[in-house]
Amino acid sequence: LKGKRHKAGLIMDFTIEVAGTDEASFKDVFGLLVKLHAEGGYAVLDADVAAGSAWHILDEGLAFLARDADGKPIGTLALTQLQFWYSLDTYLQDAWFFVLPELRNKRVGLALMQRARSVADELNKILLVTVTNPDRRPKKTPMTLISQNAGYVPVGYTIRAR
Repeated sequence: LKGKRHKAGLIMDFTIEVAGTDEASFKDVFGLLVKLHAEGGYAVLDADVAAGSAWHILDEGLAFLARDADGKPIGTLALTQLQFWYSLDTYLQDAWFFVLPELRNKRVGLALMQRARSVADELNKILLVTVTNPDRRPKKTPMTLISQNAGYVPVGYTIRAR
């Protein structure tokens, strides 16, 4: 999958590949995950635990890595299959979703979500992806006002494909 024009009209050339458990792919994805944690992690990063979890998810074969024209990793989205608590049916949920901050709004995240959706369609699964922004300003809607009164701060939202 190749990148396309973004709204400013400039070409952002990138590719999306399946991320594997080979050393180079793992290092590139894990480097992005460390940046994801630095931007919005809620607990102290335990590198050994994080590496083990990332390795397990990469081994499932449903992780994607965006690279710029020079091969530099610029974004990643990984899916994991979960079972509904009320059914034997399963669905796909993102394990992580991250694009370098300076490259947001350049269609990298959109391309990653489109790739995830195509996999969900192939597997005939519902897909849920959480889009997170720790700097997001809460909107003054009835639901966010209720949640804020209960002590919550909205930092993202979950979207459903399929």
